[in-house]
Parts: sequence; C-alpha cells; structure tokens
Amino acid sequence: MAGVSIVKTAEGEDVQLDRVIAGYVQGENVSLTSGMAGSVVASNDAALTSGGALAIVAGRDITVTSGGGEVVVAGRDLSINGGGAGLLKAQNASVQNAFVGVVLSGKTELGEGARVLLDTKQACALGAGIGVGIGLGAALGALLARFVSGRKCC
Repeated sequence: MAGVSIVKTAEGEDVQLDRVIAGYVQGENVSLTSGMAGSVVASNDAALTSGGALAIVAGRDITVTSGGGEVVVAGRDLSINGGGAGLLKAQNASVQNAFVGVVLSGKTELGEGARVLLDTKQACALGAGIGVGIGLGAALGALLARFVSGRKCC
C-alpha cells in the first residue's frame, strides 16, 4: 500500500496517526485516520476516522466516523456514524448509519440507518437464559450420569 506506514507500537500524550497500520496505540488522546490498529487505548478521548481496530478503549469519549471495531468501550460517550462494532459499551451511545452487534449502555440513541442486534435489556435476557440453560443442562447431565451408573440420586 503506497503511502502507508506500518508500526508495531505508537505511544505518547496526544497520538495522531494518519495512514498508519499499528499493532498497539496508546496515549492520553488518540486519533487514527485512514488506518488500522490491533488495539487503541486512550486514557481520555479516542477518534477513529475511515479506519478500524480490533479493540478501542477510552477513559472518556470515543468518536468513530466511517469505521469501527470489534470491541469499542468508552468511559462516557460513544458516537458511531457510518461504520459499526461487534460490542459497544458506554454510559451514553449514539449510533447513526451503522450496525452494532451488542450495545451495553445506560442511554442509547439510535439515529437514521442504525441497526442493533441486541440492546442492553436483550443482551441481559440472553445471558440469563444461557446461564439457566447451562445450569439445567449440568443438573440433568449429573442426574443422567447417576442413573446410568446405577447410583441412587438422593
């Protein structure tokens, strides 16, 4: 790829990367434009424009424009416009023209073109259902094992 730099790590106070592929990016504030990263960690804010990352974590706010990540976690506000995420976690989330698999947030604003597979309530219900299913399966498996071995249940 012409004009693209590849770096293993990028660290600093205010990290601004343009047309960079990085394994790990860390800073107080991080901005990644037209690039990719394995992990982006910002103690304050992170911004991703026309790019992607496997994981984006920020202590305060995250803004994603025409990009996304597998796991996106913000301490406060998270905004995605034109892109998506597998798992989105924030106090307040705004999704527009994007697809998100699971949203876990106190307040979620879904704008035009936003699609969400599971919101906070649905994800909790699914988790509880799976937990109950696994518990019942384990109990029935134990009873069946006792029955097959010839031991008494109680």
